Amino acid sequence: MYPLSDGKTLEEKKGYDLSMNDVHLRKRFQTPMLKGILFLAIGVLIFFVVYIPQAAILSIMHTDLLTALYFIFEHGVLDTCFIIAAFSFTSAMLMRRASPADLGLVQFPFINDQLTAWWRRPAPRLLLLVSSLALVIVGVFVIFLAQSQWVTFLHSAFNLTAPGDDWGLLALLQYKPVAFGVEVFVLCLLAPFAEEVMFRGFLFQWLARRFGLWTGILVSSFLFAAFHWDLFGFANSFLLGIFAALLLRASRSLWPAIALHALWNVLFVLFALGVLH
Repeated sequence: MYPLSDGKTLEEKKGYDLSMNDVHLRKRFQTPMLKGILFLAIGVLIFFVVYIPQAAILSIMHTDLLTALYFIFEHGVLDTCFIIAAFSFTSAMLMRRASPADLGLVQFPFINDQLTAWWRRPAPRLLLLVSSLALVIVGVFVIFLAQSQWVTFLHSAFNLTAPGDDWGLLALLQYKPVAFGVEVFVLCLLAPFAEEVMFRGFLFQWLARRFGLWTGILVSSFLFAAFHWDLFGFANSFLLGIFAALLLRASRSLWPAIALHALWNVLFVLFALGVLH
């Protein structure tokens, strides 16, 4: 076996190159994974540190602007960390820098490379968009029916009564309109976007690839419902997760799932304000 110019044989050189390649691959996996875990932990920690003493904090924040800033900080940090963590985890799984397309954020609903040019024209695209919105509305209707049945079941089986919690939205609307606007923005836009990026864009797609479609759907939906920590809202959160995952799977886009989530939260706000009964 003849040595190379650096004194190593060809086999030793190949082995060294392979081991260095393994090191680079591990680094490309570990660095974004650790970054994702760090940001997720920071977001959850800050949220609970701020959320647990919420009543005491709001009692000393008398002005509308200070209350609005509190809501921005309380939810904004967690949702931002969710988005960063989702991209980091996806980068770790793919062993490359994740793009918005990897989480379904830039694809038009139902459009992929296999469709013919006819489907890419404005009229067919509009038809596909309307179809996705119709699925969103159907999903909301089914979730609404399941929620009422779930509340009835908890009352009949365990004698539990759902609390009439409006999240203080009526009081905010009357006395602190800026804070009310911030809270509605968070509930209806920011939270649906961030949570769908995390639970469907990353978690569902990763679980589906690794363990199969329905395992991914059910496990990600269960974790999504558990994350909201609401017994009476568990059924609607679980079904919302299932429909959102199916929408992503069918449309190849995360936007219909975000729309479903946002529309459901809009209905919650309307019920809390007494607009709907």
